Amino acid sequence: MSDTKDARSEWVMRVLGIDVGGKNAGEPQAAALSRPARSLSLRAVAKCRLEWVSTVREVRSQAQRLKAVVMQELRDSEEFTPEQLSEADSKLAEIDTMVVGIDESLVNLLDDVVQAEPGPKRLLAQQAALVQTAKFLQFATNDEAFDLVDENEYLVTNVKAITIDGLNAIKQTLADAA
Repeated sequence: MSDTKDARSEWVMRVLGIDVGGKNAGEPQAAALSRPARSLSLRAVAKCRLEWVSTVREVRSQAQRLKAVVMQELRDSEEFTPEQLSEADSKLAEIDTMVVGIDESLVNLLDDVVQAEPGPKRLLAQQAALVQTAKFLQFATNDEAFDLVDENEYLVTNVKAITIDGLNAIKQTLADAA
């Protein structure tokens, strides 16, 4: 196994909780997928799905409120030219990049988990949802936009914390039975 493959396997184990290089690494994929998984609570997955929808809405709402408050204060200050206000509005639109990065695509993957037949199909859906959750966690943890929003001087926000908390809850629910 190459160093790159080892590093990737280690990352998958650390982030996703899936043992790629362990005792089952040599099994054919079909055999690995047919192993009975620990019990996955579909109720818990459905609950995570609903909570994630609420999280995404709250992140969007906080970002929109912040943009509105900042723009209103800039307009009210009378110190800015129309060109400067337009530039400020454009720069504040970059906050939308964060919101786009954390979207509701995870909802569809969680739906797939709940709706999949027990066995290999559900396990594949579960793993796909875990991978997307890990990507979103990495984005929320490392993207500067979350910190910029939360460290603003206009409005108390907590988009980073609620995003990470929501994703960790999903990760825990899915990983416990993987």
